[in-house]
Amino acid sequence: MTKSYYEILGVPKNATQDEIKQAYKKLAKTHHPDKGGNTEYFQEMQTAYETVGDQKKREEYDNPTPNIFGGGFPGGFPGGFPGGFPGGFPGGGGAAFNFSDFDMLFKNNRKKKVDQYYQMKITLYDVYFGLKKNLNIKHEVKCAKCNTKCNICNGVGKVKQRIDMGMMQIIQEQPCQNCNAYGIVKDGKYCKDCDNKGFTVNQNKVEIVIPRGVENETRITFPGLGEQPKTENEVSGDLIVVIQIDEGVLFKRSGLDLIYDVNLSFKESVIGKSLVIPHFEKEFTIETRSFGIINPNKKYKINTKGLINDRGVKGNLYLKFDIKYEDTVLSDEQIESLNNIF
Repeated sequence: MTKSYYEILGVPKNATQDEIKQAYKKLAKTHHPDKGGNTEYFQEMQTAYETVGDQKKREEYDNPTPNIFGGGFPGGFPGGFPGGFPGGFPGGGGAAFNFSDFDMLFKNNRKKKVDQYYQMKITLYDVYFGLKKNLNIKHEVKCAKCNTKCNICNGVGKVKQRIDMGMMQIIQEQPCQNCNAYGIVKDGKYCKDCDNKGFTVNQNKVEIVIPRGVENETRITFPGLGEQPKTENEVSGDLIVVIQIDEGVLFKRSGLDLIYDVNLSFKESVIGKSLVIPHFEKEFTIETRSFGIINPNKKYKINTKGLINDRGVKGNLYLKFDIKYEDTVLSDEQIESLNNIF
């Protein structure tokens, strides 16, 4: 039984979009082909996430278009087929009903395309300044010199098998045994171009440009640079680079804004402290006295010290203070002094 996209991702059907995203990220870390994972299973995960991870596609998936046959053949087809079915339908003459015409009408004839995914890990430093990086992409492609199209399946890798079921005939597709479903066969002679392996390795250099302010999970697509076709029924897939941002320990990110945690003693929260704040371009110093007495439940904004996007829009830096209170009992004189101050 085919698993649903929810089962593939290991989430219930009523899962939130955030729960679906977290489940996918967790599975991707374990099953990505670069980490030894199964490529086919990763592709299933990817397809499942691209569908139910998108609200509109999820609604279409959860509410599929009704079957045009209205639940089956019994009672005839709604509205009928003008002129009857090609090849006739048994109505007393016993003629065989050939499904090859249905195959032509309803079969999805799109050629198979397998995309290749590459996870690029960057830091907040890269997000602040932007980044250019070159990748060397290697692909196995069939050797044009020693490989020929299989004359049994015509290079498709599949053959049609006709099954007689009394007064009906059904046509099924089966893997071609002559070429092991590859669609190509070697000519039997030693080939020096590929060292008789049947394939050669092509290399492509790709420059990846990461814009300033890029968001986590951003995808950059390079058409035609994914998995290359091995049969006549396949086309070149796309190379999809997925950006993974490691925020590190200094800052927390919220869009273009940054949050920086600071520890203060109670005394420092009252009288102030000089702080050296790290930053991507150059560290800077602030005096907390300028904020007054520090409120631990408030975030203090420093304008334009956040991240910058590729349009020049700047975020802000927010300081969040964690105040440590001492186990100290104040004397009457100290309490009176504080009362005089406040």
